[in-house]
Amino acid sequence: MRLSRWFLVLTVLPLAACATSMASRSVMTVSPDVVSLAKETMPGGEFVMEIADDGKVLGMEAKVPLSSVPAACREAAQRLAPNGRAVAAVKEIVDGKVLYEIQMDAGGFMHEILLDPAGNLAGREDVLKPGDYPANIVSAAQAAVPGTLVSVERIEGPESRLGSDYHVKIRIPEGEVLKVCVSGDGKVGRVLRKIDAEIQVER
Repeated sequence: MRLSRWFLVLTVLPLAACATSMASRSVMTVSPDVVSLAKETMPGGEFVMEIADDGKVLGMEAKVPLSSVPAACREAAQRLAPNGRAVAAVKEIVDGKVLYEIQMDAGGFMHEILLDPAGNLAGREDVLKPGDYPANIVSAAQAAVPGTLVSVERIEGPESRLGSDYHVKIRIPEGEVLKVCVSGDGKVGRVLRKIDAEIQVER
């Protein structure tokens, strides 16, 4: 089994203040957008970047307090998932655009509603019930990555632009959970792994 050589998911966990002088260090520069969004990550939250092998940042997101999300987004998410309860929020930057993802819990099944700052729907990710898993999608994912099926999500919006209509999560024998991106016609695109890391930013 071979991971996609183009894509990697980097998860950055707790952020900490850095008081060490950088004068004597050799440093690598990142975009100010990366630093700005990282600083918005709520305490204990995740800051996630998806990075291609050539170093290009394909997208990034930070877990933020629900209270920091524009009211128009919160209201729209409730309308779009009327039986759900807002439990978390993420601020994303994709293709230079700011988006907000509100995670709605509907009886144990998560619906992630993606909105622009004005509250317009930009996409969504819905965790499917096991009985609703498309057989061809599951078969394609397990053929590419043998292992135990964990969940299947239906994708609409920015991530589907890369040929992903479904995200299939599979636990491989080593214990790691990989995300297999599959198009609606059963073609496997990216296979992503999530790596825990830590960055430090000044408060």
